[in-house]
Amino acid sequence: MTYDPDAFDTELFEEAQSIMKSRFGDMIDGYLEDSRMYIDKIKEGFENNDKELVAQYAHPLKSSSAGLGIMSVSMVAKDLEYGAKDAIADGGGIDHLKDLLDPLELAFEHALPRLESAKNTS
Repeated sequence: MTYDPDAFDTELFEEAQSIMKSRFGDMIDGYLEDSRMYIDKIKEGFENNDKELVAQYAHPLKSSSAGLGIMSVSMVAKDLEYGAKDAIADGGGIDHLKDLLDPLELAFEHALPRLESAKNTS
């Protein structure tokens, strides 16, 4: 599957900005900190062939990214989560999912400028 590293839902992003108002910058800081940790834990899951760890941390990355409209990250995280859960259910491996790490990191890197810019203007 091909992922657009710039997939972004402006409407969702602006809605979150409107709801959070002056706390939006703090929300972005929290998202960035948590997302980096989730990505590190997903990588650790691959290093240790731990499909439960991959699924466990792909899930909140998927959800929090979607909540901010960062669909690029959310879509890759969703495929990681569901792929790891399928491997858990059928006893299969997760090596075939490693190819998703590069698109995940690329999508996250592409979202950073937009997040930092919005944080500095809120």
